[in-house]
Amino acid sequence: MIMMRRPLTAAALLVLAAGSTARAQTAATNPTVLKAGVFSLKPMFAIKNIGRDNNVFNEGENPKSDFTMTLAPSAEVGLEPGRFKFTLLAGTEYMYFKQYASERGTNSSASIRLDVDLGVLRPYASAAGVNSKERYNTEVDARARHHDQAYTAGVGMKLFTRTHASVGFRHARSVFDQAALTDAPRSAYDVSFDLFGAELKAASRRFAVAETLSHLERLVLEERAERVEDVGVVAYTARQLGRRPF
Repeated sequence: MIMMRRPLTAAALLVLAAGSTARAQTAATNPTVLKAGVFSLKPMFAIKNIGRDNNVFNEGENPKSDFTMTLAPSAEVGLEPGRFKFTLLAGTEYMYFKQYASERGTNSSASIRLDVDLGVLRPYASAAGVNSKERYNTEVDARARHHDQAYTAGVGMKLFTRTHASVGFRHARSVFDQAALTDAPRSAYDVSFDLFGAELKAASRRFAVAETLSHLERLVLEERAERVEDVGVVAYTARQLGRRPF
């Protein structure tokens, strides 16, 4: 698989709450929450993006139109023993297109978060993953399946009654499916067909090749792939020593 890592970032956030603050609904006031002791379960279902997409493939000329909608069941599971709060959220989305079956697909996501109430200090940590067929960015029209992962950690602090501060770190990466790097050299142009499909317009293909090239160079830096140059042609192969699966 082709992997792109986003750099580790640190952010400090100061939140000033003005006026009244929104309070979470309890099981007593929200009948959709099932609660038993320290356990809670909140099932959810949504229908999103229902209607007609007037440009299914983001084409500049002769755009294609189709009826589409997204079905999104999910569930939130909570566990609150003492000062600890564990929250697990898992869901699936099914993207439906009436005419263009190639655009149909499922997205799945899951996340887990731990919050600890230490009074003034409230540390937290979370991990999340998404398996998606949504467009990776606005430059490439193809819906290439990719796996996104994110990890966060930080600590919140209550300064005053309505003033809170938090400092956190986040690390994220994206991994693409079907990058067929083997012992045989392949160019970034060839690999882009595995990542983004064969139906791209010329302009989108250029963006797809550039995106693929950046991922391949990252793999070379991580010693997960090798760059091969022959008569001015640059190609890439799976690394032989210490090789890890793509």
